[in-house]
Amino acid sequence: MRHVVFHIAVFLLTVFFILPNLNAQDSLHYVGWRVSLFDIEILKTRGNTAIVKCRVANTGRLEAGLKKNAAHTVVELDTMNLPPLLWGHTTSLASVARENIPKLRPGEISSAIWLDVPAVMPREAQAGDCADLVFDTTYITNIGDDRLTMRYVIANIGNAAAEIAQHGHPLGVNVYFVSGTRLTRGAIPAGNTTIEKGRETLHGWLNPGQKTSGELVLMLKNRTKFASNLLVELAPSSSASECDRTNNTRTIELKY
Repeated sequence: MRHVVFHIAVFLLTVFFILPNLNAQDSLHYVGWRVSLFDIEILKTRGNTAIVKCRVANTGRLEAGLKKNAAHTVVELDTMNLPPLLWGHTTSLASVARENIPKLRPGEISSAIWLDVPAVMPREAQAGDCADLVFDTTYITNIGDDRLTMRYVIANIGNAAAEIAQHGHPLGVNVYFVSGTRLTRGAIPAGNTTIEKGRETLHGWLNPGQKTSGELVLMLKNRTKFASNLLVELAPSSSASECDRTNNTRTIELKY
């Protein structure tokens, strides 16, 4: 009986004390001003800045776009359709949007607006810090009789920024046909590309925890029954510092 009474007491304590505190903490973030950015499109880049076109919806309960309330406005993003060039720079996008929201009544949607979004610049590395580049994802988006299209997502899982398109030494992406899952002497080159500033990266760096994405079209004429798998390799410049270069490959197994 005491056991049952104890659990009931804990439940009541949670309902009356803990849950209200959680709601109070949430109210510190949203106090009536909230907008959502969607139809986000990059028109061009200029230096370390992206010129972005988007639309804004007022999803809050109070009028948006008043300068005096800008600092308290929650900005939500359509992250599913966010251009990869802006990955890792969402705080900058939200900050710029917050200061440029048109006046909107609750539920109202704006016409297109233009924003100059500066890159979130890499922090200075501390002693012992290092970058570590890996393929987060690799997948085939389209395959035909003579060619295929693949996409890849590169992540920096280290604790220092990785230089991927600076000073004329861009990060390379090489693809090979292989028989197994390793890069061997019998590997057949299938294609390659490089990471470019203004295309996959806004400022030439990949910050810790940041990702970027790219696409590559490969011809299948050199593919054989004995080398049908794809091995994708990251090829940083010789001067780039990485914690570990043994994790720079990823294999996509394909049936002939």
